[in-house]
Amino acid sequence: MSRWHVLMWSVAVFAVTLPTVAWSCAVCWGGDEALSRGLNASVLFMMSMPFLVGGSILGVFYVAHQRARGRKWPYVSLQQVQSWFRKEDQA
Repeated sequence: MSRWHVLMWSVAVFAVTLPTVAWSCAVCWGGDEALSRGLNASVLFMMSMPFLVGGSILGVFYVAHQRARGRKWPYVSLQQVQSWFRKEDQA
């Protein structure tokens, strides 16, 4: 092994065995409950962003495709929606 590999392995083993690194995860070790909830919320937020961005882009293409076919967006008119609510109110 070269000196570079030995140095990198030494740094990696040293970093893993440090107690501060082992206790740094607030979610794994309990820690402050507010911090744990904040970290969980941030992870959920970051995981949802690709789906929201991708869905928005696909939605724009879908609406553009429907308009190109001659269909108006939305397919349901405002009068139809109001008639649905009138039917529910009468029931």
